[in-house]
Amino acid sequence: AGNSDKLSNFKTAASLTNQTPSQQCLSMIATKVSRLSTLLASPGITPNNEPVKDSCLDGALYFVLLAMLEYEAAQERDNKEAAEEAPTTPKEYIISPW
Repeated sequence: AGNSDKLSNFKTAASLTNQTPSQQCLSMIATKVSRLSTLLASPGITPNNEPVKDSCLDGALYFVLLAMLEYEAAQERDNKEAAEEAPTTPKEYIISPW
């Protein structure tokens, strides 16, 4: 409850299932799509748990969370690449025309 990382549940679940956080989120999206497929294939039958509207909203939010996970992953990749490209010479020895 004290974790400030809003995406930590996906990261934890991903580590438990040997997936990336994005793959874990996509799995949740697939579950929602499967549920919607079942619900929409049975018109007139009242769902026991979650109506179509709720499944649609959940799916939309999972897509937003997936975008957040992908944005974070891209930031981490960019930071790693920048660190790998950083000069190994100490700054005081770098000659600059400025």
